[in-house]
Amino acid sequence: MAKSMNFIDLAGAQVWEDELAARRAMGGDLYFHRPRPEVLDMWRRTGFLERLGADHIFPDKATALHTINPKLDPAICAGCKARIFWECQPQNPQSEH
Repeated sequence: MAKSMNFIDLAGAQVWEDELAARRAMGGDLYFHRPRPEVLDMWRRTGFLERLGADHIFPDKATALHTINPKLDPAICAGCKARIFWECQPQNPQSEH
């Protein structure tokens, strides 16, 4: 989660380009919620928004998590001990006991 990203310069934009490439190379992806207009403008100018995909930008964290969670690999999630988001809770809590 990149919180309160109000502005990025070209170096910051390159960080996200690198992160997008790395995540996708690992079979993952990159999503953002509520980037500020200045950030979106920079991403448009650099072409990053097109490479990322507008469907990877969400208006709020809840919408992002609700949309992304079903796309996650359940086998990986099953072994995760962090459970840091509400959406990460076990699908069948009875099986945990």
